[in-house]
Amino acid sequence: MPMLMTARYVAKLGIVAALAIVGGCALDGGEQGASRPEEPTGEERSAFDPSLFKFAVWVPHDGRDSGGGWQRAIATLHFTDTREELFGKNWTCLVVAELPIRRSYQVITPDRAAELTALAADSAGSTVIHSQPSWPVSVIFCKRLAEGMAGILNHLPGGPTGARITAQ
Repeated sequence: MPMLMTARYVAKLGIVAALAIVGGCALDGGEQGASRPEEPTGEERSAFDPSLFKFAVWVPHDGRDSGGGWQRAIATLHFTDTREELFGKNWTCLVVAELPIRRSYQVITPDRAAELTALAADSAGSTVIHSQPSWPVSVIFCKRLAEGMAGILNHLPGGPTGARITAQ
């Protein structure tokens, strides 16, 4: 599959294809990488491997109401911006993701939380990296990445309303 993905393919797939080089940047999906199908399947896929986000119960759900409990994952995400430098500028963001365990009688499993968070990292990463010509200070990028990820997660239909993301 060619490394440069077309906008039509990305639109059909419904996510930002962040692992491929798009507009001069690359987002690294981690050691295990991510496979992309030749043709869109309608499945949500992420350039960041969901296994990077190992969610564990942080505050158990007490079962008293329709929502509650928190799960948390900490992951290191790697980014490369190749728009200005020959070999690109590399940096990492340490991301802490906190998602509810239960929301309106819907359980968000750790696997689903990891999938949603990986998709949010892809989408927010691509949007943020292209929001200015360069990123001389990675901590600013990481902060904006966290804000973007939280915004995406909290506005997904049926998604984990109340998701909190921090990054450094």
